[in-house]
Amino acid sequence: GMAFSGLSRAQAAIGSQTALVFGLGVVVAFLVLAAQYGSYIDPLITLATVPLGILGGILFLLARGLDNNIFAQVGLLTLVGLAAKNGILIVSLANTNLQQGMAPAQAALAATRSRFRPILMTSSAALSGFFPLVIATGASQISQRSLGAVIFGGLLVSTLTSLLIVPAVYTTVKSFMERRRIAQSAAAG
Repeated sequence: GMAFSGLSRAQAAIGSQTALVFGLGVVVAFLVLAAQYGSYIDPLITLATVPLGILGGILFLLARGLDNNIFAQVGLLTLVGLAAKNGILIVSLANTNLQQGMAPAQAALAATRSRFRPILMTSSAALSGFFPLVIATGASQISQRSLGAVIFGGLLVSTLTSLLIVPAVYTTVKSFMERRRIAQSAAAG
């Protein structure tokens, strides 16, 4: 008969655990952010672009005609942290602005304007660093291309969406929380 052996056997065994690995990766990222912010809401705002980043990584992988192998899955897991970093920059400054008395929409807009250049600079540096993996040649080109395509495509999409989605989600959630707090204080007082 036929059976997988070596690396192929390991990839076949790990392939069925992909959803579990992604779930644990997002949970760990959420818990770390919850500890950082001291809140359960702010990590959800920060992680809002992660699904779109992962979708962008998968679409870029498919557009390049590559398989979803173990290297692509490692790239997707890495992308969770890379996609969250831009949200962290915006949410932390928006929270500071909110504490200084700004309205949620003003706080988010000011934070996005202030962090626009640093986000573009760090993301372009990372994209430049991952691009050689996208066009890799040689003995291990498939593994490098899979890893590079997922991270490059996902980071590109998450960078663009984080500048639009994180401020919108922040404004919506914080405005709702502010209205709720005012309603509760009016009912109590």
